[in-house]
Amino acid sequence: MTTKKVTRHYCDHCRKGSFTKPRMVKHESRCCRNPHRACGVCETENTDVEANAKLLIADGLDALKSKTDCPACILAAHMMANKLSGYTTPRSSDDDGTEFFYYDYKEAMRGWFAEKNNAAVLADWHGNY
Repeated sequence: MTTKKVTRHYCDHCRKGSFTKPRMVKHESRCCRNPHRACGVCETENTDVEANAKLLIADGLDALKSKTDCPACILAAHMMANKLSGYTTPRSSDDDGTEFFYYDYKEAMRGWFAEKNNAAVLADWHGNY
């Protein structure tokens, strides 16, 4: 039998773990639960997630979408809004009728990338002809 002791690194904001420190440093800087995250999708540095969450709680998703169209930034705001509202598990509504902030991240990313790819194809097409 062989026994090894290993070092495992964990994110300070979520429960993700990794055996390599550089990977965890990169994850922690972009973690959706990090209140001062750098977005890896829209390349925004030091996003104020808490301000976006408060905007979402006060004015709704349309107000947040007018501020940013990035699905990862919107997801981070939803996660923070649920934390600020005291929700820990997803549910459609609370006993008192309060809605849980739900966001379909996969569908939003599909639409976001389709829009970006279509714009790139059109720009390339117009540039070549």
